[in-house]
Amino acid sequence: MADADGILGVAGLKNEYLLVDFRNNRVKISRSRASATPMGFSRVDGKRLGDGLLTVVARIGGVRVQAVIDTGYTEWLTLPPDVIAALRLPWQSLDRGSLADGSECLFDVCVGTVMWDGKERRILVDKADTDPLVGMALLKGYELRMEVRSRGKVTIKQLRRG
Repeated sequence: MADADGILGVAGLKNEYLLVDFRNNRVKISRSRASATPMGFSRVDGKRLGDGLLTVVARIGGVRVQAVIDTGYTEWLTLPPDVIAALRLPWQSLDRGSLADGSECLFDVCVGTVMWDGKERRILVDKADTDPLVGMALLKGYELRMEVRSRGKVTIKQLRRG
């Protein structure tokens, strides 16, 4: 998984439980079972779009954002220019990135603060004129689980240091 690229699509999965463990470099798919959120996990309400993409809904500075979890995006978070302007995020730098189609682009990088696992975290936010993306830098050190079914749960848990 360390060299894996792409958006985690789940269109082919119907009633499965998907575990993505970034620390141990593994993905596990098993039958889904209705159960309470496991001890030590934070429940994040996710939504499966018609094309199979997994999204999470969050509030950033009072602005409601629906973001796609993108396992091929190595940075923290992308937000569209209008959201960055509404939040008045300060500009940090200019950066170059590779897109999924292999092309490269320049983009502005801003600094933002998100509530993550009950704590405020200062992160870099890439300005991108697309749907918001949650990247691997924000998920580093966490385990992502999702039930791939109608009304399935998405949970994110901090991994034990080891």
